[in-house]
Amino acid sequence: MIKGKLKTHVQKPPTGIHKEIIQWVKINNEDHLHTILHFSTNIICLAILSGSFFLGKEELVILNSWVQEFFYNLNDSIKAFFILLVTDFFVGFHSTRGWELVI
Repeated sequence: MIKGKLKTHVQKPPTGIHKEIIQWVKINNEDHLHTILHFSTNIICLAILSGSFFLGKEELVILNSWVQEFFYNLNDSIKAFFILLVTDFFVGFHSTRGWELVI
C-alpha cells in the first residue's frame, strides 16, 4: 500500500512560449468570432433583402427604374468603375487599389 501521496512533476513552459501561446489563442478566438459575426450579418442581410423583395415589389420597380436612369446617364468610364466597385463588394475581395480610387 501507498501511504503517502503521489507527486507528479509538471514542467512549466518558458515564459516566452507561454506568452506566444496565449497570443495565438487570442488571435484564433478573434478569427472565430469574426467568422461568426460575418455569417450572422450575411443571414441578416439575406433576411432583409428577401423581406423587401417579397413585401415591396412596387418599391423595387421604382428603385430599379431610378437606378437604370441614373446608370445610363453616366459616361462609360464611370460605368466601368461602378461595375468594378459593385462586383468588388459582392465578391468580397477588397483590393487596396480599389479603395485608393474611391478615396
